[in-house]
Amino acid sequence: MSMASEPQLKVESGIQGFDEITGGGIPRSAAIALIGQAGAGKELLARHLAWNLLNQRSKVLYASITQAADELRHNMLSYGWDVTPFEENNQFRIVDVFTHSLNNQEKIFNDVSSDETGETFQELLHKMFDISFISDEWIHFLSKSSIKDPVHTLCIFDSFSPLFSTSTKGVFQMIAFLKTNIKIINGTGIFVMDSQIHNEKIEKIFLSLADAIIEVVSSESQTSFIRINKYPSEHKKAPIPFEITELGVNIIPVEMPDLM
Repeated sequence: MSMASEPQLKVESGIQGFDEITGGGIPRSAAIALIGQAGAGKELLARHLAWNLLNQRSKVLYASITQAADELRHNMLSYGWDVTPFEENNQFRIVDVFTHSLNNQEKIFNDVSSDETGETFQELLHKMFDISFISDEWIHFLSKSSIKDPVHTLCIFDSFSPLFSTSTKGVFQMIAFLKTNIKIINGTGIFVMDSQIHNEKIEKIFLSLADAIIEVVSSESQTSFIRINKYPSEHKKAPIPFEITELGVNIIPVEMPDLM
């Protein structure tokens, strides 16, 4: 009697050099922490991965926390990535957390100006960034997937950094919830966060929740590089140079001296 084949452990990324340095591509049943300073290129890497996996028939949810859905679509289209057809066939879904938060902000400011609520600024921020909205949208998306579904599911959350201005405990609880459910459907989560702007404890806890850690470093005076700090398989451990082109991210799989 033949044994049932094991689930696919990796999904090829389609990004030049990425599969080579990660030992095969995007891991399934895993949460990836994608970190780097603002403008380093981590968001572009996440969007390039989303585009390539859409073309490999993965289902993709993109929680856009730092920009509106139309801006995200325009940004991706500037690299030739037209996601509209994928949205129309329900393969790609944008959760517009940014616009949802702006609408909350307008309502909160109107309430404050018309009535003294006595709430602290932190409490108002918590209302503005409604983390339950992300969880509800994720559950809705998840309801269309299952562990028996052979189609890979990729979920990108870009970026968690603004949410940490609200309830830190609530954000970490949501991340743990998202991670658990991503594993249930044998999917992949990419959790984006800006580095070096949070206190050390927040960053350490965030990274401890991840199954894989990818760091993107960009410098005007030095070569930009990607470093795989943690991964669920054999991978390149030294910094790997990359460049941003009109077609997206191009990774050059040549190890650099680790000077950090």
